[in-house]
Amino acid sequence: MKRVVIILLVFLVVIWSSFIVWELQITKWEKTITGPAIRVDLVLILPILIGITIYVIDQIITISKRK
Repeated sequence: MKRVVIILLVFLVVIWSSFIVWELQITKWEKTITGPAIRVDLVLILPILIGITIYVIDQIITISKRK
């Protein structure tokens, strides 16, 4: 059980780290364009990422309560 919790926590760290790196790169790119940019990543990716995070945390709590 503990191994599953560790894997889930590592999963969360990896996806949030990837998203932060993505945002830093998009911010750099956004400075190079002259017109307005629609941030689809904040409209689509961020809510999905938050939903996944809530689900994984719920699974971790459920697994921890089974002990």
